[in-house]
Amino acid sequence: MQMQKISKLENWLTENTEFKSGSDENLDLIDSGILTSLQLMEFILFLEHLSGQAVDLDRSTMDKLRTINLISANYLQDADTKEVAL
Repeated sequence: MQMQKISKLENWLTENTEFKSGSDENLDLIDSGILTSLQLMEFILFLEHLSGQAVDLDRSTMDKLRTINLISANYLQDADTKEVAL
């Protein structure tokens, strides 16, 4: 299930940003400019829908949204196997 969600996440990024399929999952999506400030808000809405949980908009949350690996660890794992990463 998690791999399906990661695939959907990567598809969204590929379709809506300059993200290239097969890019490094540790690539900083914010610092690299892949997610602009406007795209970031749309991305957060997509992530909330995909994960089924709200994304709080504070500084520590923004750090959890920087890479696909961090997003996966913090928002896409099943509740019983979730390990918060940062």
